[in-house]
Amino acid sequence: MNRHLSRLVAAVAITGATLGLGLVSVPGASAAPATTDPAIAARLGAHYLASIQNSDGSVPGFNVASATADAALAFAAAGGPSGAFDHAVTYLANHVAAATTSSGVDTAGGLAKLILVAHAANLDPNAFGGTAAENHLVDRLVAIKRDASDAGHDGGLFGSQSPSYDGTFRQSLALLALEAAGATIPADATTWLTSQQCADKGWMAYRSHTNDTTLEACHGFDGNTFTGEDSNSTALAAEALVAVGDTPPQGDPLDYLDGLQNADGGFGQFAGNPTDANSTGIVLQAIVAGGEDPGAGRWAQSATQTPQTALMALQIGCSGTAGDRGAFAFQPGEGGALAPDAFATSQAVPGIAGAPLPIDPSNLAASLPGLDCSSPVDTGGGSVATTTSTTSISGVASAGTTTASTIPETGASGPGHGVVPSAVTGTLLVLAGLSLIAAARRPGRQR
Repeated sequence: MNRHLSRLVAAVAITGATLGLGLVSVPGASAAPATTDPAIAARLGAHYLASIQNSDGSVPGFNVASATADAALAFAAAGGPSGAFDHAVTYLANHVAAATTSSGVDTAGGLAKLILVAHAANLDPNAFGGTAAENHLVDRLVAIKRDASDAGHDGGLFGSQSPSYDGTFRQSLALLALEAAGATIPADATTWLTSQQCADKGWMAYRSHTNDTTLEACHGFDGNTFTGEDSNSTALAAEALVAVGDTPPQGDPLDYLDGLQNADGGFGQFAGNPTDANSTGIVLQAIVAGGEDPGAGRWAQSATQTPQTALMALQIGCSGTAGDRGAFAFQPGEGGALAPDAFATSQAVPGIAGAPLPIDPSNLAASLPGLDCSSPVDTGGGSVATTTSTTSISGVASAGTTTASTIPETGASGPGHGVVPSAVTGTLLVLAGLSLIAAARRPGRQR
């Protein structure tokens, strides 16, 4: 099982506690945020990801290739470090199969993410890492689109795997990737996504056909099937349709997301879930893609409670261990403690940077500053100076040659380094034993 599934299970566990006990026990973070400037927060997050990058360019995660693609997009969104970004791209170019297949079968999400990375690196996605057939990422993605005669009534959907837990997400990634590559967007692919929208303007992960013409009814979270309308599917679908210039038939999905916003300004995966970094980061991208200011208007629950402030409250500042500073936690732990989470950080950075997909190529900085804690911490929540304590990751040539002394290596053995917390592990084992979940919530890792 992958980290996407662990996120779903964590959300499920919290939803169960909320519905069954009538309360949410997750406390808010008590420490001052690392910064109150979203742009600085993005750079601090990217700095953390660079600090845990392995000597081969990979970034730790449940699925290393997928985690590395996520980190590469985070580096591009934050504006660097250029060496860490180049090194991650080189790793992916040398591990195309690992990043794009599952059990030897092409995955839509994996191919789409690699195309998005190639676009951010200003590389040809149909010659990514070589000229063999496996390096033709766009051609491979187009080839796995289901045709109109699909027995499951899913003509236009990308990928042969079950879409039960990631249909909307992988389809949205595929459309974003094809748009980034300048490829023709198949009409039936867009139609599949728009037809999945619910009447209240949101999306579920997947709505199956009940007959030849009718989709299953939309519904809120269902603890028996682990399905329901969610912020992640809705946000990425909204982002994809903006990118391809299509209009959601049921109305603006930002209206649905507005209804899911928590009092602290952030978002959980399902209605009623406490704020988490992954969901809030993805929704932030959708808000910006939709042309709205996430720090004002309907997104400001108050002057100090917006999606941005909620996300920055989950970033580890000077009160954290030096090696953890700049990382984002998924959610606060016991007593409000924040544990570094690489997956959460990779999804939080593009959101807090205000960088929707696809992320265009740009000149990246050779290095990004880390958090300077040599001065007294502003316990009032003000910005912390970040002018020193710089870590340079610029010693990586564009061809992918590595200078070991400039690329930090990590043992990667704690929260945020691809290890599922023990409480979630136990839940995963129970769910696996009961066969309640057949696939991960999102493809090959989602952004």
